[in-house]
Amino acid sequence: MATNTKKCDSRLSRILHHDLHWLNVTERIQFRVAATVYKCPHGMAPAYLTELCSPIAASASRRGMQLRSATTSNLVIPRCRLSTYGTRTFSVAGPVCWNALPDYLKSPDLSFDRFRHQLKTFLFCRQILDPAQLALYFSALETLSMRYTY
Repeated sequence: MATNTKKCDSRLSRILHHDLHWLNVTERIQFRVAATVYKCPHGMAPAYLTELCSPIAASASRRGMQLRSATTSNLVIPRCRLSTYGTRTFSVAGPVCWNALPDYLKSPDLSFDRFRHQLKTFLFCRQILDPAQLALYFSALETLSMRYTY
C-alpha cells in the first residue's frame, strides 16, 4: 500500500476510512457474520450453518403460537449457558447480528451483491455518523428502496 504514511501515523486511520473505505475490525467481523447469515436461508451456505439459523416464524408455527415477531425476518437466538464462549458461537452471534440489521437489509428480494453493498454502506455510515444523522439517512434510504426494487 503506497500511502506515504508510517504504521503509527495518525493520518493512517483517516486514509483507511475515507480514502480506501475500509471498515474497522469490529464492523468487518459483523460484515462477515451478516454475509454468512444471509447465505443460510438463500441456499448458499452449508447445511450445518443453515440449520443454526432458523427463522422465528418457523419456531412459532411449530409451537402453534401467533407472534407479532413471526411476521419479521428475524432469527431465533438460542440460549447459551457459558457467558464466555457461548455468545461467540455462530449459532448465537449470527442471529444477534442479523436481528440488529434494519429491515431493508433483511429483504428477501436483495441479491447477495446488493446486500453486501448496502451492508457495507450501513456499517461504514454507522461508524462515522452520530445516531440522529444515521436514523435520518436510513429512513430516507428505506423510502427510496420501497420505490425502487433491486
